[in-house]
Amino acid sequence: MSWSDDEEEPSGESVNYVVALTGRCDSEKDPYGDEITYDELFESYEDMCHELLKQKKTIVELESENERLLSTVSELKKEVRVLTFQLDKLAKPVKMNKVGPQIGVILLKITSSC
Repeated sequence: MSWSDDEEEPSGESVNYVVALTGRCDSEKDPYGDEITYDELFESYEDMCHELLKQKKTIVELESENERLLSTVSELKKEVRVLTFQLDKLAKPVKMNKVGPQIGVILLKITSSC
């Protein structure tokens, strides 16, 4: 689908889903001069290959670190659930007694379980 300045822009559902952009860039100057030698091309290719290998290594390291961090987050979430359950369990007598004489015993239990 395309349109020019003098045509009305299309409307409807299909425009919301697809937008195509194309472009062309021409340069008057050749950055490599008239010719590029095989050695220059090979050197450029080698540099790109080395850079690609470094990027792949970095990606593997980042994925490994991500897995480790996600595992840590999961463990911490489990710990939060356990501690929340313990706190709720210990808070029930306090609510029922409206902070009666057992508060010292309850606080002792909370601090000793941590």
